[in-house]
Amino acid sequence: MDKKIRTFKSHQFVFSRKFSTEKMTSSLVETRVLYRTVIDLPILPQLAEQIEEEAIIKSIFGSAAIEGNPLKEEVVAKILPKSGETEKLERAEKEMRNLKFTYDFIGGLQPTVSPFELTEDIIKEIHLNITKDIEYKYNIPRTIESWVWKEKIPHIKLGRCVRFDLGQIQEWLKAKTVGAMDVQSSSHQA
Repeated sequence: MDKKIRTFKSHQFVFSRKFSTEKMTSSLVETRVLYRTVIDLPILPQLAEQIEEEAIIKSIFGSAAIEGNPLKEEVVAKILPKSGETEKLERAEKEMRNLKFTYDFIGGLQPTVSPFELTEDIIKEIHLNITKDIEYKYNIPRTIESWVWKEKIPHIKLGRCVRFDLGQIQEWLKAKTVGAMDVQSSSHQA
């Protein structure tokens, strides 16, 4: 039983279990010869990457076209990220969603005192919102724990618990700032 399917690119396309063995055999032999000819050719890595990306684009376009997707191959190529860009795009998209969520969070805050008091809990919530589901290249697990153990960061030990005072951390960070300048003292020297 033949089933005719109308596709975007090829119009009528026939899927069938009936086929001519002679026609298929000659095509298969030609394909094998071409494959063996090409497979042993040396190719530069950059060219190989380019060819692979083009093949993936053509494959995705062809699969989508069979399913009836109306996008042209050039549009598909623009939509698909180049190799290595996927992670960057995912991270960038997460950052944008997190920032939008943070803006909404800040916009929804109801000040209880005037002027508005930015509390430690609000700062923590903003930080959690901005960094949600984002891995940081230099955020090595147990870094803070190591700094506490080596006495590199101000902290308070309560039994086995370690606590941090936000004011002490801010002062510690100011002391670690490179190129910091006291604006008042520099203006008096001029």
